Amino acid sequence: MIWYTIPEAVSGIIFVGLLLTTAAQIIVVLEAGELLRDREALRFIRLRYSLLALVSAALTLEAITAIASIEGGLYLELRGLLRYTAILPALLCLYSLSRPARVPPLLQPQILSSFVPLFYLPPLARLPGPLPAALTAFAAAWLLCDAAGMLLAYRAYGRSEISRDALAQIIRRIDYGICVADRRGWILERNRAFMRKCLRLGIPRVEQIVEFDRALEKLEERGRLKKSELEEGSSIRAGNSVFYLQRSIFRTGGKRFTQLSISDVTETSRTAAELEQENERLARSNSELEAAITFMQLEETMRERERLCRSAHDHWSQQLAVAGLLIDSHAGKGYHGFSGDVLVDITELLEEPAGAETAEIMPRLSEVLQGLEDMYRRLGIDIEISGAARFAPREEEALAAVIREALANAVRHAYARQIDILFYDDGETRGVEIQNECLDDSPAVVKGRGLHDMENRIRQTGGEMEFRKGAVFLLKAAFPIC
Repeated sequence: MIWYTIPEAVSGIIFVGLLLTTAAQIIVVLEAGELLRDREALRFIRLRYSLLALVSAALTLEAITAIASIEGGLYLELRGLLRYTAILPALLCLYSLSRPARVPPLLQPQILSSFVPLFYLPPLARLPGPLPAALTAFAAAWLLCDAAGMLLAYRAYGRSEISRDALAQIIRRIDYGICVADRRGWILERNRAFMRKCLRLGIPRVEQIVEFDRALEKLEERGRLKKSELEEGSSIRAGNSVFYLQRSIFRTGGKRFTQLSISDVTETSRTAAELEQENERLARSNSELEAAITFMQLEETMRERERLCRSAHDHWSQQLAVAGLLIDSHAGKGYHGFSGDVLVDITELLEEPAGAETAEIMPRLSEVLQGLEDMYRRLGIDIEISGAARFAPREEEALAAVIREALANAVRHAYARQIDILFYDDGETRGVEIQNECLDDSPAVVKGRGLHDMENRIRQTGGEMEFRKGAVFLLKAAFPIC
């Protein structure tokens, strides 16, 4: 009778511990039904903690009786028959080892907790000294911690697990079809979306996965749908609709299940087709753009070649005109009129490279005019420059080449000794007029390479060129004022 051999304070502490343990074990029994849906697991948890609560309650009753007797000054000999209930949790544990219940791993109870109540057996209460009280206190503390740990496991399980009813509601509300079958192929669960999509494919209600597959094969043989295998599923085209079918296998609780999910991807397929067409259109546009760029590069190359040809033509036209003037000026002096210096000048003039227009920095129009005026004046050609106008750099470059060619043409073809150059700006246009006398007054003009090149230069710069011939040849180049 350990209650009469230990201090009163210790007896009170053990009593309170046993009372809390009993209450915690009863709470575990009551709350098990809120979480567990499996009947075997629920029955096992309730029976186990009911037996533990019975043992704790019996020991609590013995403790309160002993404490009340001591307080009343009575000595009652308490029998320990109720303590033999401590064997029941151990027997249940041994039985569950042969037929285990499907308890979730998070709620799996500790096996040792079923054998701790054996410390309550009556033979152990007859041990000497404080050992029976120490064993009783240890067992009470262990069982209290076990019950508290199970309640905390309940809370964690409730936060992490969704009940089957809630999961079924979620499955029924999603917009793509889901079907779950057991390992033999029998359909256990399906939502309305799955049935609606099956009806759209022409498949009636089926009870097995095999029936669903056979229905698909028959519809494909009849040509009512076309099935294509993809990397992670199948594409099903039925009329104007496209569906995506995916099959997966999962295991839970040691059991194998098959899941079919079918979704309507018509809009996605249409968008993908439109994107593919757009990509093809962009590819064609890129090809056309590349061809246009190639053509532009070729055209630019031809334009550069034409510019170089014009430059060479202008250079040699002017050099030949000047050389002709030198020869004409000494033609009347006979063979002896050609001094060595004259021959050297003509040779150097003809050997001068045509690189003026290919330079990166073109001379200004005023510098070109000054050079031409000085050169022709030494050859007996009077060039009168009058008027004033301001031109853009590109316009000055074009006018320099045009004036150079026009002077060479006047000297070579009209043997002109007087050339007038007039610059003007009337507020709407600005330009230049080049005028010289002709050998005859015929209006016919043969438009050769020189005139053609001059006209192209002016037009490419945004201007217009015109010319006319009579007793006087007049060439006019004008640019609009923006």
